[in-house]
Amino acid sequence: MQVCGLWPFSAGAGTPLLGAPLGRRHPGGATVAANPITWFQHGIINNPSVWFLSIPGVGKSTCVRRMILGLASRGVMPLVLGDLKPDYIDLIERRGAK
Repeated sequence: MQVCGLWPFSAGAGTPLLGAPLGRRHPGGATVAANPITWFQHGIINNPSVWFLSIPGVGKSTCVRRMILGLASRGVMPLVLGDLKPDYIDLIERRGAK
């Protein structure tokens, strides 16, 4: 159960299809879906949080936006704290927030 954190391809075909669809696994083409709230609700993880760290321009904000939309469609109110750029204002406003 803990080995997945040590392996760089932890989101593979064996990962449950719970959460926002994020894309396709390469190789194989299996759908990868995840978000911390859904996984927490189903008992897959013990702490409903996520942290993205990477070099600029590889899709961190896009992934977070997909998770926000997936969670919002399930009735979870998205909270984006510390949006300094701002990357998420337009998305949140389109969802009806002011």
